[in-house]
Amino acid sequence: MRMYIFYTILAVFTIGMLFLGAEYAFQASYDKTIYPGVYAGTQNLSNAQFSEALNTLEEYTQKVETTPISFTISNTTNRLTLQDIGITLNAEQTLIDSYRAKRASQEFINPITILQDTTIDWHVDIDKDTLYTTLEEEFENQLTQPQEASFTLDNGTLSIN
Repeated sequence: MRMYIFYTILAVFTIGMLFLGAEYAFQASYDKTIYPGVYAGTQNLSNAQFSEALNTLEEYTQKVETTPISFTISNTTNRLTLQDIGITLNAEQTLIDSYRAKRASQEFINPITILQDTTIDWHVDIDKDTLYTTLEEEFENQLTQPQEASFTLDNGTLSIN
C-alpha cells in the first residue's frame, strides 16, 4: 500500500514537472515574438519577431493612410485620405499591444487562451482641428450655415423657423 502511494505521488510530481517544463519552453520560445493567433485588425502577426511585425504594421499603415476615401454631402463627393483629414494609425503602440496579447499577469499560461485567435484594435490618433477644418473647407458650399431662429404666430399657432 505504501508503494502505491509513493508511485502515485511520484507520478503526480513528474507530470507536474513536465507541465512546468513545457510552459517554460513555450514562454522561452516566444520571448521576443508575438504569440500565435494574434491579429492587429486584419493583419496576422502570429509568430512574428518585433522587427518583422513592425514592418508589417508600418506597410499596412502607409497603405491605409494614403488610400482615398469618398465623402459625400448633398450630391458632392470629395476623395480624401486619412492623412488629409488628420487621422494616423499608431503602428508602435499597436505592436506593443500585440506583444502583450495573451500575456496576462498570471503565473501560468492558459492553453485555451493560447489556442484562440485574438484581435487587437489599432491605436488611432485623430487631430480634431485638422479633421474639422479640412471637412469644412472641402464641403464649404454644401454645409448649411446656422441661422437665428424666428417665431411666427399664425391664427393662434406658434411656429419656429
